[in-house]
Amino acid sequence: MISRLKFVGAGALVVLAVSAVSAAEIPYRKSVELGVGEQTVIHGARGKCGAPPPAWEDTRLPTVTLGEFLPGPVGTRRSRSCGGETPARAVIYKALKPGTESFELFGDPVKVVVR
Repeated sequence: MISRLKFVGAGALVVLAVSAVSAAEIPYRKSVELGVGEQTVIHGARGKCGAPPPAWEDTRLPTVTLGEFLPGPVGTRRSRSCGGETPARAVIYKALKPGTESFELFGDPVKVVVR
């Protein structure tokens, strides 16, 4: 947990607690192996460079057959087209049944093996 101090008018001080996870860099995982019921962050959904990420319901996700996508915390991800870090929302893949599937997520290939 990271605490930040913020001055709010007339000398009032507010301590903002920010989870270290929410400020973390969101990884892109090209390939993952999970057991049924396990989940992991596989990518980050970003908006325009430097702008907040899209709302979860506005995030375009492919259809998958072995699992489901869940919303993760907001953090940052590296973006070649943005020239560095930009805000993003973590996309979590939760494994629901065994098998192997491949799909494209935000233009990048992802392979998931569920054991």
